[in-house]
Amino acid sequence: MSVSCVRWAVRSAVRSAVRSALVGLLSLSAGCGPEPLYLQDYPTAAAQAGCELAFDCCAEGERGGYATVEACVSDRTPLLEMLITSQQPALDAGRVTYDPDAAARCVERPMSCELPTDDEDCRAIFRPAVALGETCGGAFECIDSWCDTSAGVCAAYAQRGEACTFPSCAPGLRCDTDAGVCVPLLELGEACGSALECRSLRCEGTCQPLVFSLCAAP
Repeated sequence: MSVSCVRWAVRSAVRSAVRSALVGLLSLSAGCGPEPLYLQDYPTAAAQAGCELAFDCCAEGERGGYATVEACVSDRTPLLEMLITSQQPALDAGRVTYDPDAAARCVERPMSCELPTDDEDCRAIFRPAVALGETCGGAFECIDSWCDTSAGVCAAYAQRGEACTFPSCAPGLRCDTDAGVCVPLLELGEACGSALECRSLRCEGTCQPLVFSLCAAP
């Protein structure tokens, strides 16, 4: 066999090996990621993540009075279980969905001591599943609409200037109970009478930024 033929054979073998390795790596990466976090395990896992963050970020006197992560998890898990219980009828009926993969990614994502954090996976854990005009039982069940509990169906949002009742106004609007119509939410610095009037959801005579604090004294 000539030298050129040997070189060609070697190059072909190397290219084949590289292709095989890349295919193998791509196959492995497709299956990478956290294991699905099923609904029954979510409260403990979410409490664990939150408590560990508090102990990593907060001074000893600012951990809500908890001496250990375990004590924190033990106290907070039942609160999250109550949340699941409140949504259980809607989950069982398929009016709200739970995404175990999004839950796993949310709980295991890198978290910062700076709050608030806005994460697509965390928002996707629970999703409304009821379409416009279909039967609903609660506010969180309707897709891009609101649950008119008097009629028992998901109804279209009222738009700016249209007649309203709380909470029928479209996102970014509020129901002005004096005028009885939807008006824009108030911006920072505007005079307000309640937090629900403010886009920031904080009213101190005027709309103020909403401040989250991870660390707090007991």
